[in-house]
Amino acid sequence: MEDSNGAETSGDYVLLPVDESGEGETFPARPLCTPQLEADSHHGRLDSKDMFHTDFTDPDLYGAEGDKAGLLTATAAEEKKVFCGMNKSRANWCMSVTFLLFVTLSLVGTFVIGPALARKEISNTDVTFLKVNMTHPEGDTADPTQPMTFLMSADLLITNVAPLDGDLAAMDVDVLFNHKVVGTVAMPKMSVTAGEDNHRSIVNQKFTIKNLEAWDEFSAALLQESVVPWKLDATATVSAKVMGLPMSFSGVPFKKTVPMQCFDGLQKVRMAVFDMGQSTEDQVTMAMAVCVWNPSYIALEPLGDLFFAVDYQGDFMGNVTAFDAKMHVTTTEQSPQLCQQYGATGWNAISMTGNLDPDSHEKADELVSRYLGGLDSNVTARALPHASTISMFNMALQGVELAAVLAGDDAPLVTSMDFNHVMITPVDDDGLVMTLNASVGMTNPLGVNSPLRIDTIDVTSGMLYDRGDGAGPGMVGTVYSGATNLGPVDDDGTVHGQWVSGSDDVEMETDCTMTFDDKGAFLTTFTKDLIALDMLELQLDGSTACDAYCEALGYDLDIHDIPVVLPNDYPTPPLGPVLVPGMSGLSDVEIITYSLPSDVPAGTDGCTSLCGVYLEVNARIGNPSPFGMVIGTLNAIMQTADGVTLGHVSVGPDFTLVPGDNFVTLSGTMAPAATDLDAAADFMSTYLSNIAQTAVVVGTDAGEDNTVQWIHDVVDGLELATTFPGAGDDLELMTDITIDTMDMALTADADPVMSATLEARMNLPEEVGFPLNVISSGMKFQMVDEGVACANATVAPVPVDYVAGTNGGQITLSTGDMTLSVLDEDAMSSLVTDLLITTSKTVTMQGTCSPLASTNMGNLSMSDVPFEGEIVLLGFNNFEDPPMTMPSIDIASGETTVLNLVISAEVTNPSNVAPSMGAVKLDLFDPVTSYSLGYAVIDDFSLAASTTTTFTGVSAFFVMPTDDDTHAEACRVFMSNYVSGTDQAVELRGPTDGSGTDIALLQPALSQFSSTTTMPGLTEKLLVSATMHLPGAVDLALCVFNQKCEVPTELHVQNPMSADITMSSAACDIFVCKTINGDTCDEYFDDGAVGLYTPETGWVEEIPGNTPADNYVTFEARNVEMGNLWNAAALEALRETLLGGTALIRLEGTMEIAVGDFSITLDFAERDVPVNLIKILGSDDHHDEGSPVEQLEKLTLLTGGMA
Repeated sequence: MEDSNGAETSGDYVLLPVDESGEGETFPARPLCTPQLEADSHHGRLDSKDMFHTDFTDPDLYGAEGDKAGLLTATAAEEKKVFCGMNKSRANWCMSVTFLLFVTLSLVGTFVIGPALARKEISNTDVTFLKVNMTHPEGDTADPTQPMTFLMSADLLITNVAPLDGDLAAMDVDVLFNHKVVGTVAMPKMSVTAGEDNHRSIVNQKFTIKNLEAWDEFSAALLQESVVPWKLDATATVSAKVMGLPMSFSGVPFKKTVPMQCFDGLQKVRMAVFDMGQSTEDQVTMAMAVCVWNPSYIALEPLGDLFFAVDYQGDFMGNVTAFDAKMHVTTTEQSPQLCQQYGATGWNAISMTGNLDPDSHEKADELVSRYLGGLDSNVTARALPHASTISMFNMALQGVELAAVLAGDDAPLVTSMDFNHVMITPVDDDGLVMTLNASVGMTNPLGVNSPLRIDTIDVTSGMLYDRGDGAGPGMVGTVYSGATNLGPVDDDGTVHGQWVSGSDDVEMETDCTMTFDDKGAFLTTFTKDLIALDMLELQLDGSTACDAYCEALGYDLDIHDIPVVLPNDYPTPPLGPVLVPGMSGLSDVEIITYSLPSDVPAGTDGCTSLCGVYLEVNARIGNPSPFGMVIGTLNAIMQTADGVTLGHVSVGPDFTLVPGDNFVTLSGTMAPAATDLDAAADFMSTYLSNIAQTAVVVGTDAGEDNTVQWIHDVVDGLELATTFPGAGDDLELMTDITIDTMDMALTADADPVMSATLEARMNLPEEVGFPLNVISSGMKFQMVDEGVACANATVAPVPVDYVAGTNGGQITLSTGDMTLSVLDEDAMSSLVTDLLITTSKTVTMQGTCSPLASTNMGNLSMSDVPFEGEIVLLGFNNFEDPPMTMPSIDIASGETTVLNLVISAEVTNPSNVAPSMGAVKLDLFDPVTSYSLGYAVIDDFSLAASTTTTFTGVSAFFVMPTDDDTHAEACRVFMSNYVSGTDQAVELRGPTDGSGTDIALLQPALSQFSSTTTMPGLTEKLLVSATMHLPGAVDLALCVFNQKCEVPTELHVQNPMSADITMSSAACDIFVCKTINGDTCDEYFDDGAVGLYTPETGWVEEIPGNTPADNYVTFEARNVEMGNLWNAAALEALRETLLGGTALIRLEGTMEIAVGDFSITLDFAERDVPVNLIKILGSDDHHDEGSPVEQLEKLTLLTGGMA
């Protein structure tokens, strides 16, 4: 309900609005009056609890003193002031009664109720120690003048506080145990709240020990008992508010029995660390860390230095000291990292160090062996009589035993093994022996400063191998080394072994045995992988025993049953497997020497024929693995890289494959099956080609005398791949290559066609001693000139004439026609040029041949065997030695400026090359004047090799220039000489413009061709003879008086040429022979010409072609003008003629001839022409003038004896 002012009311009470936000100045929200007080007053009840409800003085409930006026107010709608819903008069009465009641109750509470309540409250209150920490102990039990104290801190839980809140003043509290005062601790002031759990702490309060005997009992109980009751005894002063009034009550008894959860005999102890690695040369140091479980809430810090004796199976092993020990982690506090493995809370780490100084060596060996073997051992750390350096704890710790488990060491004694050398010798199907040298990695548990001398070692271990195929590791076998001395042995049996400091390797060399249960089946698997792979991983699972001398202890340790486990994941870092370098497929095989010396005779091993050839190979086999094996005999087949079997070889019977280089001799036969001859031929072809090739020796068995099956299984399929060398860089398969003959036909529209007969020496390597008879061969080759391949050709297989010799034989081969495919036209043209113009040409012939050879293995059809050799081709040398000749020259016809000639030519080919050049044009030059005379065309210029070829009917052309008089004069002179029968030099040149041939390859060669030859003059004279008609007497008289005489003369002329000749004039001086020698004149008179033929002009004579001498043409008689007829020489000639002799004359001059449309004035000279005198001194009427003698006499008289 609300009043008129909006205030909420409830019965007689007014509920004022309050500022609950806390931001205004109004009083905090609370009831105007306590409803409980109102209710209790109606029922006549007021007790101490009501006082809490009615205590308006409590500022925490009702605000400060100055704010109390704000508790009561009146509604704005009423005229009278109100208080608690009452009118003013009634309110005044109520306040008076209340005050009186308050005073009365206060007096009663102070003197009667308060002390009783305080005693009751202290008595009922429960005190629990949540944690007690005892630190900073001081004093010495040996000095009673010094107080024994320590600082005590504690976390308390005070509960069951009722009915009053209160303050407990500081006080000294006696701590009692077994009714004896142990000591006194100062308790600070603390406040408690009724009805709540009061968590209070005391910090670093001094605890003074009053009774040392009681303290010793008390502290011993703390360590040994699970719960120890503390009795706390003190007189307390308590302050509280009674009826709202603060009151203090002194002399209140404070007696509490507080049960304390204690250490319970330290029953849980774990050995977290045990280390002897800090040992020295003089002492074996034990360093350990134990984790001790603290089941209590009590922390002791420090405990001082603690002293323990370590026992194993009741025997003393040595003393250890825990320096500055403390038990500071209580049951609820986090364990240190070292002890987390045992529990998250409550574990304390205590470090101890000491020396191993055992009473029993045997027990010490047993303990060390178990420790190194990874086996747990129960040990006890027993507190010594002088247990602690803090005397107040000494008696309590005496007799304390820390029973711990010494866990086996995770760091194995044997950490690795490397095989340096292992030689396996088969024994039987159940075992083998191994000569072994290994480096064994060992860790000295005493560390780097306390060496152990390992004198003997005895290893028994399973050897396992995992192929990685998912099947897991398989057992290769079990190895037994036996007790192996690691050093020299004195006469007294003392072994001087190998020292190990820290982590070192010891070298172990022994003869081991290995046994297996599967007849060596998995050993075979392992061995095959060992041969094939680069690296393998072995696993060892066994144990070792060692005799080791310890310098620090001064005696020998007998360590036994130490596990050898590799790989091992438990140590940190983990240990890896035993890595064994494999044999890498035995790929390092080198053939040092080899031979194929001879044929295997028929009848060998039951073979009837074609039994093959013997084969012997000396090889080096590199084995990169430390493992080796005694094999004995190894029988194998020899295969190509494609797996084709070529023959059989074997090595033995004492073959041992050792680590490193093995030098072996494999002997056998190369005898492929008939179906594998092609592969054998390919093998030989590659070999003769000097190409290294893969050859594989594949094991088949270990010999028929070997009874150990697993060694047969190992050998079966063993591959030794090697590179079989080529025939050698110094081998020239074909040498002394000569060409007997070579035909080369050049054409304009196709590559040259060539055929040749070759002879060569076929060479085989000295390692090949068996007969190899070549039946036929094909070839492919290139002709290389000055490093450039000019052309190549292919020769189909042709029969070969083969004469066998030592390491080869002599080959003669005729190629037949083959196309010479031009590869480089310039180079080929250069080759042809050199061949044409030089005396010889050296070219390289390189290529391959494919011989079919008959061998004792069968016919081997080899292919693509390379050869290379120089061949010398005799050059044509411009056909100058001997020079070309022209046996005949014929003039066939004439044109305006050209005489068409037909000649025959004889060309001697000095070369062994027979060329066929097609049509060839050669220009003719006068070598004297270098003027062109014409040209000749040989339609088919083909020459036989090394012989003379005659060309007939060769067309030639004598060309008279019309634009150069000097050139024309040179041509006229040349033709004059020819007609006069004079031999003269002619230079034949190839046209420089390429017109000499339409064969492109030949054009450069022909353009450089130049050859000088002799062109013969006409061998048959044009003028056969002459008939002179001498004048009669009258005419003679006229001749005498006129000093000249015209003598009619008939010329008898032949024409040896095919063309008709027309002669139209002649002016030739006549000379008379002085000395006649048969048909020739040895000497002519030198006093000048006796006449001229003929001064007549305008005449023409036709001489048909091919007019022979015996059917000559007689010219019409024409006068010979005798200008010096009567000199003595002329008369002597006439006399000789008239006396029956023959007068010979020589004509020199010019004549005009024509052949067809071609005409020329020739210088004509002809000698030894016989002259007949038909008439002498005759008259015009031809009367008888006497005999010739008479006429001569008359002539003599007339001339006055001048003759």
